[in-house]
Amino acid sequence: LIFDPPTVEVGPDQERVDVDQVLELPRANDATIESVVPSIIEIEMEERVERRLPVQPRLAVQTASSHELIDEPSMSPDSVTISGARSTVQSFSEWPTDSLTLENVRDTVRTTVALKDTLSGLTDRGQETVEVVVRAGKFAVETREVTVEVTGVPAGQDLLALQPSSIRIRYRVLFDQLFESRRSSEYFATVSYDQIRSDTTGYVEPRIHVPTDLVIRDPEPIPPRLRYYTFLSSE
Repeated sequence: LIFDPPTVEVGPDQERVDVDQVLELPRANDATIESVVPSIIEIEMEERVERRLPVQPRLAVQTASSHELIDEPSMSPDSVTISGARSTVQSFSEWPTDSLTLENVRDTVRTTVALKDTLSGLTDRGQETVEVVVRAGKFAVETREVTVEVTGVPAGQDLLALQPSSIRIRYRVLFDQLFESRRSSEYFATVSYDQIRSDTTGYVEPRIHVPTDLVIRDPEPIPPRLRYYTFLSSE
């Protein structure tokens, strides 16, 4: 007699299964079980561990025309706790989300995305979803004229002059911060005495500084190089 044996259920803490005891023949016949091979199944158990993993977003973001991302998309929370057999848990370095496509983004977008159901049944997760925040905006091109300061000149050193003595800083700023950027006094440019002392070309590149509390991109000095002169003291 051949029949399909039933599924043997095994508990999470059960390391040994006596197949003879759990198998039963169909009630519709008078057959008896002569033997079961194997009669005992040994189950190798592993230690159950927990681990906190960073969430890896699978995002495709397309901004609207003339817009661009302000910063990298963020997630909350940005990590997830998983638990399971040690060998399984240790095989992961991050936990992915489901794929998500956002199109025509022109402002701040908040949405929820599910965590990938990887190895369902073998691991448990502390949560099922994360919130994704994507920020986009338009940028405007601005310029600011500043005087270039020579820094680090030792006391008693011959006077130095730059040509030109002022430059323009060209930059792109988030459109929503345009007027704030125009009011800011945190734009300046410097040339250090060490730059001049180590130079062999007669030109130095100014170092420009822009406000750190504004979203500013691609700042550049115009002109990019300055000529310098040393005035010898008459004394």
